[in-house]
Amino acid sequence: MINGFINPYHFLPLESKKTIETAAPDEAKYSGYIQARIKNRTAMIIPNPNADDIDRNKVLNFFTYYEEYANPNGTGENIAYKNPPPVIPGSAIRGMLRSIYEMATNSCMSVLNKDAVVSRRISDPGTPGLLHKNGGTMELYTEVTTVGKIEPDSVKDRAECSIYSIRGKEGILVKGEAFWRKRCHVFYPPDDPDGAAKISISDADLKRFEQVLELYADSSVNKKMATGHGGYKEYAKCYKKFKKSAQGALEYFPVYYSKLDLKKPGGGGKKTVYYITPAQISREVYEAQPMSIVKDTYAPCQSLSELCPACRLFGMVGSSEALASKVRITDGAFVDTAGEVKGGRYDTLYNAQPTVLEELASPKPGNMEFYFKQPKDADFWTPDYYSQNGVLYQNSKPELMGRKFYWHHGEERLPEGVEKTKRNSKVRLLKRNKTFSCRVYFEDITKTELQRLIYLCNISGEQAEDGTARYGYHLGLGKPLGLGSIEMAVEDVRIRRWISGSETLRIQPMMQKYANVFHNTWQEDATYEKGDFKGDKKLLLHMLEFNAAGDTPITYPIADGQSEKIMDEGYQFFVNNKYQLKREGAKTVKYENGSVLARKKIVIQQSLQTLEDSSQMPILKVNKGDVSYSSLCDLQDVKGETKKAGAGKKSKGKGGKDGKDGKDGKNKRKGNQRETFTGTVKSVSGAGYNINLDENSKLKYKAGFINRKYLDNKGITLSKGDKISVNIYKEDEQRKNYTLDFVSKS
Repeated sequence: MINGFINPYHFLPLESKKTIETAAPDEAKYSGYIQARIKNRTAMIIPNPNADDIDRNKVLNFFTYYEEYANPNGTGENIAYKNPPPVIPGSAIRGMLRSIYEMATNSCMSVLNKDAVVSRRISDPGTPGLLHKNGGTMELYTEVTTVGKIEPDSVKDRAECSIYSIRGKEGILVKGEAFWRKRCHVFYPPDDPDGAAKISISDADLKRFEQVLELYADSSVNKKMATGHGGYKEYAKCYKKFKKSAQGALEYFPVYYSKLDLKKPGGGGKKTVYYITPAQISREVYEAQPMSIVKDTYAPCQSLSELCPACRLFGMVGSSEALASKVRITDGAFVDTAGEVKGGRYDTLYNAQPTVLEELASPKPGNMEFYFKQPKDADFWTPDYYSQNGVLYQNSKPELMGRKFYWHHGEERLPEGVEKTKRNSKVRLLKRNKTFSCRVYFEDITKTELQRLIYLCNISGEQAEDGTARYGYHLGLGKPLGLGSIEMAVEDVRIRRWISGSETLRIQPMMQKYANVFHNTWQEDATYEKGDFKGDKKLLLHMLEFNAAGDTPITYPIADGQSEKIMDEGYQFFVNNKYQLKREGAKTVKYENGSVLARKKIVIQQSLQTLEDSSQMPILKVNKGDVSYSSLCDLQDVKGETKKAGAGKKSKGKGGKDGKDGKDGKNKRKGNQRETFTGTVKSVSGAGYNINLDENSKLKYKAGFINRKYLDNKGITLSKGDKISVNIYKEDEQRKNYTLDFVSKS
């Protein structure tokens, strides 16, 4: 039974703004290549686009340039091959390196989609209204009478938004989507249009409504279209007709709206916002979008005079200016280490049977609790507004969580019995530990840029205690499932120099030619410090560490009862994660799960929080549909102490303030014993140190564990057989051991 888990992705926090970097005109430039090797630590799939068909029933094979070949070794033997050698496209390696380079150098967010639209389904019912054109102004009648008891069969041949007479009065028919047992509505226009309540609708309000219609028509967003949802096709067609028609041709258009009076934090008035939707329970699109949020801080570079480090090296295409890349990366060619014929045998490369993957969800920024920072003390939040104690406030400074990255899994999450659908993939996986070779060519780059490139290409050069690589990257499909964890290390670096036939020969600039050879192997160490990276080294390496999660499972968010099941209802966590705030009397507050939740009363139970340092892992709890646990994701440090995310404070213990216990000022949580014990380091792993404790009558168990990062941060390294003194922090009933606090080395 899983009680806590780590979400597959998290975010590297942003700084105040991106770094702008300018090279000195007289700075020395380097050209050449980096010879690198790549090895997949977990199974991997980079799909061959030619192996897919429209209905996605075919198996996705690994990328290659050939369909098949026979007798590859020229021996005349008739050797059967099902697949040619696998290839890692150079574009995939380039995209991976640029992404990491952007993180490490605090560069712009180059892949941020300027057209991305953030929306969220809101269960707070909207109010019926009618749009009306008054010259160049769009008005909304806010007090509209409706009838909603018309059976769909009785109007199935009637057009959407057509005139419909009921009880001797004409109104506008609204069919919407033909759901089971759904009744149709009739909106009555005002008897006295001039005297009826109405407001002017801004272009921004209208644009958001149109974006809602576009989202419903997009099958990649509206997953229900695969099961019969029409995407409000008729309704949207009617709206376009209404918008284009001359005044009076189609006088009114039926909508639902939500009027929000948003207070300014700290006082100072309010702002009224209208969200217009096609249905009473619908999605709403927000004014603040990712691109507008980072417009002045991390937007993709546009000008050659203001380039971030990544755009200066990898190039950029702005609205009016562009810069060519100084880096070119070859395909990763398969290296046959077994000495067999080129490409290796099929059964040594790929899994014999294809694997049906669990559905890989597309990014959903609408899950605000994961993609947007929580405003201080907010119960519920969006990019436009948030609620606190039943009051709605303007979200004047919405913040993205940061740059998205994926944690490395200890092993792949590939449950059996997953059925093939149109929303998942059937793949033939490349087995673990296959090696590829590629070259990273560079042209006229600075020494600092070269240092950075070498360091990042050699990220797996540092070893863990067990002799394996400590850090690595991701490539290919299925990162949330643990696929595509790779090692990358440098084998050679060659610098290209000018060659002339005589020492006295003067070669004019622009007349110089490169020799057709490479020489002068790079002799210097390329380190993080020499690369002059702008980001937090420890935090960057934390997200790249293979064993950062330890034994904590990594999975898409799970609700109670889903830990051992195929994740075909991933939404359940987010359903359970929202609760309704209910007040009884003046001060009494309790939480209740509700199917219809008003914005002012919604409470988010758990959310992703900003990583504060490299000693933390964001542990989420299995969402059981109750409120018996903390309302936020816990950031757990290496000693097991819990910090409230955002506050950075240790949780309080019993008997005292600020985690202190009475007079002695020492932490005393459940299971704590402050007495010092002795033990011996039994074994060492990438996660930490396993300790055998010396015999003592006070000890319930005879073993314990110390997280490696805790000691790394203190500059302490232990080896097998070392004698140490420890305090017991807490006991682990399942593992039959203790979590230990290191005291000293004997």
